[in-house]
Amino acid sequence: QESINNWVDFSNLFMLFTSQPIHFFDADKIDGDIVVKEANWWEKFVDLTWKEHTLEKWDIIVVDNEKILALAGVIWGAGSEVVETTKNILVEIANFDPIQIRKTANRLALRTDAK
Repeated sequence: QESINNWVDFSNLFMLFTSQPIHFFDADKIDGDIVVKEANWWEKFVDLTWKEHTLEKWDIIVVDNEKILALAGVIWGAGSEVVETTKNILVEIANFDPIQIRKTANRLALRTDAK
């Protein structure tokens, strides 16, 4: 694993030891409540590597009142990541439908440790 920062490194280490995906969001970059839902057809999502993906109805996303925060169980979005200036952290530990997660990741050619 490539070292990113202490918080991200800790979450990656936790995931590797427990096989339980975990993610830290910068809480100050989240607008309102967090909701897990299915994406809308052709909805656009920009991941942590700043690559844009076109989503389909059965893709599971994590959203706030304003934006997509993560493609659930696959990869997290740009704009809510923890950086060196982050002061407040929101921790997500969740289990999503593994079959749907794998279908989404395979369709988008995303190979991540979380998947």
